[in-house]
Amino acid sequence: SVSAHTMSTLAFFLCSVQSLIGCFFFLMLRRHPRSTLFPYTTLFRSIMVIMSAADSEMTDRELFIIGDIVKTLPAVENFDPERLPEVAANCAEILGQENGIDTVIDLVADSLPENLRATAYALACDVAAADGVVKQEELRLLEMIRHRLNVDRLRAAAIETGANACYQKTTG
Repeated sequence: SVSAHTMSTLAFFLCSVQSLIGCFFFLMLRRHPRSTLFPYTTLFRSIMVIMSAADSEMTDRELFIIGDIVKTLPAVENFDPERLPEVAANCAEILGQENGIDTVIDLVADSLPENLRATAYALACDVAAADGVVKQEELRLLEMIRHRLNVDRLRAAAIETGANACYQKTTG
């Protein structure tokens, strides 16, 4: 049976993804995808949120890492961390639709310039590695993201190795 905490987390995630998707489509209609005014931070947040939900379990550690990334990395420097639940809700809306994950990945791939695609992949790897265990569902999603963002295998391997090294837990 599924615990109440798991159901609550899933409900929160789905609501969060719904909100993100609505905002994302609105932004896509208002701005040319390759425009320098396009909010790349929305794309990065979308990738992190779907990565966190890949195994149907958004752990506290994954949410902490997303929050930490939003607060510290230059790629998402203009994002208010207090808006993260809203962004997650928008993303949940898109994910709730048929082919939702593909839609989010396609929007990110079609909108990010080539030089930021490895950054998006690295952020997804950080979230996947955050709880110390990368599950099969997360590996499959990383593969989908890597292919759609055209991150070559050698670069992806380097990114994955770095993420695993950073989030590896010590024993003892």
